[in-house]
Amino acid sequence: MLATTDKQSLLQERIAERFNSPVYTTVDELVSLRDIAQTLSRRSRRRLRSDMSGPEASAILGRGLDFAEVRGYQPGDDVRMIDWKVTARTGQAHTKLFVEEKERPIFIVVDCRSSMRFGTRRMFKSVLAARLAAILGWCAVSNNDRVGGLVFTDGKHREIKPQAGRRGLMMLFRAIEEAHAKEANFVSGEGHSALADESVNATANKTESEVAEPVVSSDESLSAHLLQQLNRLRHIVHTGSSVYVLSDFTGFDAACESALGPLARSSDMLGLLIEDPLDHALPPPGRYSVAGRSGRVTIETSANKIRRFYEHRHHQLGERLNRFFSGNRCQLLPLSTDTDFIDLVTQMLSRTSLGQQV
Repeated sequence: MLATTDKQSLLQERIAERFNSPVYTTVDELVSLRDIAQTLSRRSRRRLRSDMSGPEASAILGRGLDFAEVRGYQPGDDVRMIDWKVTARTGQAHTKLFVEEKERPIFIVVDCRSSMRFGTRRMFKSVLAARLAAILGWCAVSNNDRVGGLVFTDGKHREIKPQAGRRGLMMLFRAIEEAHAKEANFVSGEGHSALADESVNATANKTESEVAEPVVSSDESLSAHLLQQLNRLRHIVHTGSSVYVLSDFTGFDAACESALGPLARSSDMLGLLIEDPLDHALPPPGRYSVAGRSGRVTIETSANKIRRFYEHRHHQLGERLNRFFSGNRCQLLPLSTDTDFIDLVTQMLSRTSLGQQV
C-alpha cells in the first residue's frame, strides 16, 4: 500500500500534467480536472467527518431545508419545529415540516480583471481562480446541482444561467477560456513563450527580476468595473442560491459593499480571496524590470514612503473585506498563489459541502 507521502506526490504529478500554462487556461484543461475534483473532494469529506464530530455548530456551507407545510402536532415530532404563531392562533399545537433541498442553484463568479492577470508564484491569480472554479463546478455537477455563473474582465462579462448537468459548467468554462484568450495569444506570440516561466519565478530568487504584470488600470476604474458586476450579480442570483466569488477584490469600496450586501444576506456566499505574495508587500528594495503586453518598464521599490503606502492599502482592503463578510455572516477564505494547489482545494472544500456527495 502506498504511503501518504507517495499518494500526495502521485496526485501532484497528475495535477501538474493537467496544467498547461501558469498564465492562461483552456476549456480542455478545466474539463480534465474532473477526476482531480473527485479525488480531492473524497479527501475533504473524510476531513469533514472528523471536524464535525464535536458539539459546535458547523460553519460549512451546504444544502438547506425547504419549508413544506404546517400540520397538527403528532407524537414524536421535534418540539423545536413547533410553529408557535399557528399554535396560538388555533389553540392546537402545530409543527413545521421541511424537506431537504434536492438541488440548488450554484453561482460561480470568476474575476478576470487586469489586477487578476498577475502572479509571481506558480501561476497568475486569474488562472488559480479558474482552476478552483473548475473544482467547485465539478463538485456541484456531481451533486446534481444546477451550475451557472458570471465571468468578467475589465470591459466584458458573460452571464451563465444555472443549468442542470454539464451544460452550465461547459458554458462557464468557455467564458473563462475567452477571458484568458489575450494571455494565450501573448504567450504564443513572437518571442514571448518564455514569459510564463519567468513570471512565476520572479522574486523567488533575487537574481531573477522579471515579473509578468497586468495591463495597468487605475483604482477608480477597477472599482467601477467591480461595482458594475456586483450590481449585475445581485439581479441574476435568486434568494437561497450558493454563491462563490473568486476574486482579489481590488477596488472593493463602500459602493461595492452596498451592492453585494443584500445578496450576501440572502444567499450562502463564500468569498475566495485570491492573492499573490506581492499583493502584501513590494519586493526587496531595488530596480525591477516588469514585463507586460504593453512592453517593459522599470520600477523602483526603495522608497520607504511608497512601500508603506503599498502595504497600508492592502491592509485596509483586508480589513474592509473581513468586516463585510463577517458582518453579513458569510465566510472569507484567503488563497495564495504560492500555496500548493492540493492544499488550496482542501481548504476551499472544507468550507462547503459541495464535495460531500461526489
